[in-house]
Amino acid sequence: KTILAYLERRAPAYIAGGFGCSDVRDVATGHVLAMDRGQPGRRYILGGWNVTLREFYGQLEQITRIPAPNLRVPPVLAYAIALITKWIEPIRGKPPVITWGDVDNARLYWFYNYTRAREELGLRCRPLTETLRDTVEWLRSERIHVGDPTVPPRLDRPERRGPGSAPHIKLRSGEGSNARV
Repeated sequence: KTILAYLERRAPAYIAGGFGCSDVRDVATGHVLAMDRGQPGRRYILGGWNVTLREFYGQLEQITRIPAPNLRVPPVLAYAIALITKWIEPIRGKPPVITWGDVDNARLYWFYNYTRAREELGLRCRPLTETLRDTVEWLRSERIHVGDPTVPPRLDRPERRGPGSAPHIKLRSGEGSNARV
């Protein structure tokens, strides 16, 4: 959502905060490493990088050449924007660019310590720049970047019925929540 809003140039500002992020391919590798090398009962945080929102947008700018937002807004103003866009954006036919929950999360530093996974499992994560480049390329190849008028929408994608909806699956007679797969 964050990268898509950035590509659509719907991220004019940022909040001082940060987060831990990972490439799903590295997390999958981490699961395999945990099965092979992990100690029973031990917990591992499988992740790659701690990054501030400003650094995150800066790396996206290097990859896409779309200017990163350089206006930092205080959380109180971001909450006001979230409240206003909650009502205005749907009128324009767009989802809100930021929600109250987004502000709750973005204003904090969700940093994690990945040392145990690196040292005990040998997890080596690819650079964040590579992950962001691959993500941007995938979004563009799937024509999900709707902010670019030169990219037509994909027509071979199944119609969605709403947020998080899945195709309806009918169960055969006698099957229920306890059915074995």
